[in-house]
Amino acid sequence: MTDALVDLRPRRITLNPLAAIADMRMLWLHEARPKQLAPPGDWLTWLNRCGRGYGKTRLGAEEILWRAGTRPNTRWAVLAPTYNDCRFTCFEGESGILARLPPVCITKNGWNKSYLELKLWNGSEIRGFAATEPGRIRGPQFHGGWFDELAAAARESLEEAWSNLQFACRLRYEDFAPQIIITTTPKPIPIIKKIRLAPGTITTSGSTYENKENLAPSFFDRIVQYEGTRIGRQEIHGEEIDPEEAGIVKRSWFKLWPMKNGLPRFQLVIMSLDTAFKEKQYDKNNDPDYSACTTWGVFNIQTGVERLPGGVEKKKYRANVMLLDAWRDHLGLPDLVDKVRAQSRLTFGAIETPLIKSALYGVVPSRISGKGRKVDLIVIEDKASGISLIQTLAKHKVFVHPYNPDGADKVMRLHIVSHIPNSGIVWIPESRSTIDMEPSDKKFSAWSDEFLDEVCTQPNADYWDYTDTFTQALRVLVDKGILSVTVPKAYEKDPDASPPPGRRGGRRRRHNPYGS
Repeated sequence: MTDALVDLRPRRITLNPLAAIADMRMLWLHEARPKQLAPPGDWLTWLNRCGRGYGKTRLGAEEILWRAGTRPNTRWAVLAPTYNDCRFTCFEGESGILARLPPVCITKNGWNKSYLELKLWNGSEIRGFAATEPGRIRGPQFHGGWFDELAAAARESLEEAWSNLQFACRLRYEDFAPQIIITTTPKPIPIIKKIRLAPGTITTSGSTYENKENLAPSFFDRIVQYEGTRIGRQEIHGEEIDPEEAGIVKRSWFKLWPMKNGLPRFQLVIMSLDTAFKEKQYDKNNDPDYSACTTWGVFNIQTGVERLPGGVEKKKYRANVMLLDAWRDHLGLPDLVDKVRAQSRLTFGAIETPLIKSALYGVVPSRISGKGRKVDLIVIEDKASGISLIQTLAKHKVFVHPYNPDGADKVMRLHIVSHIPNSGIVWIPESRSTIDMEPSDKKFSAWSDEFLDEVCTQPNADYWDYTDTFTQALRVLVDKGILSVTVPKAYEKDPDASPPPGRRGGRRRRHNPYGS
């Protein structure tokens, strides 16, 4: 059987193109493992999460060629992380399209390596693209596509490249709807999970060991040292690691505030904003990049009682902080100014009013509760578009505390404040839907889901908007002596006293890095 199939290879030169495509397919059906063959049905995306050396490139090349060769006058897209990846792996690689395609199937001068365009004898075309240039995929239309090593693409352009590929694959051929094949070694990034859970996605997982007979023995001698490690699970077995497993901040560090308790009385409310860095074409309306905002309330919780000489009891308190609001939106400067001004007029928290009877998750207008606290401090990073927002708000008599990270990058900023949630003093209100459930079934409010998903998957999340608002709010509170892992003396006296910004333990701070 094997000898007969091998004899087919030299015949490709003399066979007509359609017969050569059929021979190519017969050889692949003989050599392929069952999991390397496309599943039946009307799926939209076939996600192959496989280890290194599994045979992903051969899989993608064979499927695209079979579809292009048997469906005349169709167009097919091949997308890879970079131009070189697309050319030297997907097209010209040892398992790529040109290595598998019989030469008789290519028209004269049909391969243009500069533009990554391949023309077949039957009028079909296969075009290559780089994920680093997602705008190039915006105009063309295709009958289907192949995205190789999706998880290895640059994070800043990956989501746009993937969405543009989906929009571009919109042509039907007879009864065949557009389908997209993804071949990738998974990484703990949210887009992999999003694609896997999307309707119409079929997922196939595979290990490097499944293709052992076609790989060099020395390769296995090198990779066996990673068995049992996180890298081995991902790179050898193609396991999709939970993005939060590698996160700097853990979801379990955030504490659930019971709705039955109502909201505490806040001594300080701080609004932290991360503004859109640049205008980016997400759609034809040229919406700007994301702006995000989180609002935090500082309150005191009794930590114990100290017995003083003479039998006098002295209560001890510790400052805690609660997430009161979180939103992210595409807003230009005028709309963002209007929203910040409106948010700054809200009041938060009420002692007498239970949370379940208040407005949305504790964001309570003063005319309703009469007991809330208005925003005391608005924090915006003093750079790029944040400077414009600070200046514009000042004209409207809304004064801002400029934040200066002192050159620390985003990952470092998160590390600097990570001990605060780890100490158990950061709270999120409970969801309304779980108020009558058992403690083990209770969940955070739904509006905090996006915030937690992003913060707890850093440094592998697609965005940093919420994370930046989180780190700068906690950093300002820590630097001003308002939050501490230990119990500051300023909170041991009066739980209702507003902590003076810029003071630590009653003493004036000698240095303020924000210049306020």
